[in-house]
Amino acid sequence: MYINTKSKFEEYETVKSRIEKFKKNFSADFSIVIRAGKNTEESIVRYANSINADLISIGIKKKKGLSLFFTDRVSESVISLSDIPVLAVKNPG
Repeated sequence: MYINTKSKFEEYETVKSRIEKFKKNFSADFSIVIRAGKNTEESIVRYANSINADLISIGIKKKKGLSLFFTDRVSESVISLSDIPVLAVKNPG
């Protein structure tokens, strides 16, 4: 899922192409969802609720330096906003 926001907007075809390339690396069947929203976290939770999801799986990255103090993690916000269980998975690298 990709959420297009005002502050982080990308053209639909650019996002779709990048996700299609990512999808080729996996044998699992999953669909591509691109949504526009004011807030990434709320958009993820709203979409999960709309499809009656049993679980939200979200990737996390390790933070370093000053970013530990000045930025909010999307994963943390999704966990706090959602009534649906959230599985946070560390991204490799």
